[in-house]
Amino acid sequence: MGRPASAGPTNLLAKGVSVSEYSLDVVGDSTVIDPERDREQEAAADYAAYVVRGTHGHIGRRLGERYGTFGPTAGEMHPDHADFARACRDAVARAYPALVEEIDGQAQASGRSVEDALWHYSLGVGAPLA
Repeated sequence: MGRPASAGPTNLLAKGVSVSEYSLDVVGDSTVIDPERDREQEAAADYAAYVVRGTHGHIGRRLGERYGTFGPTAGEMHPDHADFARACRDAVARAYPALVEEIDGQAQASGRSVEDALWHYSLGVGAPLA
């Protein structure tokens, strides 16, 4: 299964997480997804096609109403991770504000605050869960 990863804030092993529990493997100093499991999940995926119209905020709200949202809330994130996600959100707001509008709309329609959608900007990069 590869050599042990170095200790660090993004290392799942440092938090006592079982590598096999998440079908992960350790390669060098990086943790990666198991490609075989990826292929199995991809083959079983149900891809539906949708036609969407409206502002990004409206589309986000409709997605939130229909599917909700996922990921840890801001309170469940490690403080360093939340800070990194806020910085990512700020960068996205400058580069593509419509995406922030869409994610905010999805969060609000799901019953979450926009702060609780921070995870979507960094997707788990930056630090482990608190």
